[in-house]
Amino acid sequence: MSLLRPHKTRVMVYLSVFFLSTAVALTSYVNSSYLSTFFSDEYLGLIYSFAAIVTVFLTLITPRILKSIGFKLSAVIYASFSVLGFVLMITGKFILPLVLLGFVIYYCLTQGSRYITDLYLENLSTDNETGSIRGVFMTMVNLAWLISPFLTGLILGVDERYFLLYFIAAWMMIPFIFIFGKKLPDQNSKKISIDTIGIWIKTLFKHSTKNKNITKIIFIDLLLNIFYTLMVIYIPLHLHNSLGFSWQELGFIFTIMLAPFILLTYPLGQIADRFLGEKELLIGGFLICGLATLLVGTSTSTSIFFWAFILFMTRVGAATIEIMKETYLFKIIDGQDGPILSLSRTMFPLAYIVGPILGSIILLFGDYQTIFLVAGLGLLILGTFNSLRLVDTK
Repeated sequence: MSLLRPHKTRVMVYLSVFFLSTAVALTSYVNSSYLSTFFSDEYLGLIYSFAAIVTVFLTLITPRILKSIGFKLSAVIYASFSVLGFVLMITGKFILPLVLLGFVIYYCLTQGSRYITDLYLENLSTDNETGSIRGVFMTMVNLAWLISPFLTGLILGVDERYFLLYFIAAWMMIPFIFIFGKKLPDQNSKKISIDTIGIWIKTLFKHSTKNKNITKIIFIDLLLNIFYTLMVIYIPLHLHNSLGFSWQELGFIFTIMLAPFILLTYPLGQIADRFLGEKELLIGGFLICGLATLLVGTSTSTSIFFWAFILFMTRVGAATIEIMKETYLFKIIDGQDGPILSLSRTMFPLAYIVGPILGSIILLFGDYQTIFLVAGLGLLILGTFNSLRLVDTK
């Protein structure tokens, strides 16, 4: 067992989540386009929704798995099978059903690996350092997301070499497996509650101040993830298929778009710890993200720089919301609140159930731009309203 000091242990966790996030980010904005080469557009939402349902189930049982076999072995098993998922994704030319199986496997197990990493880091955190620790953690996640679109464009090239992209993504999981398997000490998982559903119900319906705030921040989490879902699925389809941007151009646009997650995450975590509360920054984030998304829904420009700027502004708002909702949640829970964290992490796959269905319904009456208009209004109205109702931690 490793004898790393807490600071060095956190550094290793930051490094592990960078590789995990790179594996996910390399393919996330490409999945819908890749799957559309095998399946018609009307089935894409169903595919995403099914993968999301499996992920919700996995999230429910993960606390029980952690309590049974511990953090290290759980992380290694999840990540190892996710490698299999990536490999199956590149077998589409030979056995089509394996593409679906591979997508579901890698999608749910990479999310499960992230959930385990979150819980592991929470065991190393104290309340007065939460904003800073989560800020560094999210900066590493967002650094992976920042560099990945550019790399994706280079890897795909003009020939759209999807097989090479998924192969490289699979290799990005190997360092994550090595770090968790060999470099990190195990953490106490015996105190994690396995009554996930019961605690969820208690949290959502027992009207204590803490539970009310958890419910509001969880809804904010869901709202932000629905925004991400609609962007990940429909922005590439809109810009690549409708407006004719190449993957190399999209690589540039998406790299600029994701820069706020690197530029803002750590400084905002520091500000939340030392100066302002999370509530004020959440409100500002929703206003910026909502207004910029409305502009996405009204623009017909074909300028690369225009789209880079507008999408950059959506992520200025989203980055602010992301680190503030993370900081707020981790300040009101502790390392034994595994089911509460699992409830939060369930919002991502739940968003992939709600988002594609919402997008499909909107497309019956409108187009891609209508989706972004609805998303912008939702962020402005629902996001700002729920942020105002939070009791600040300051």
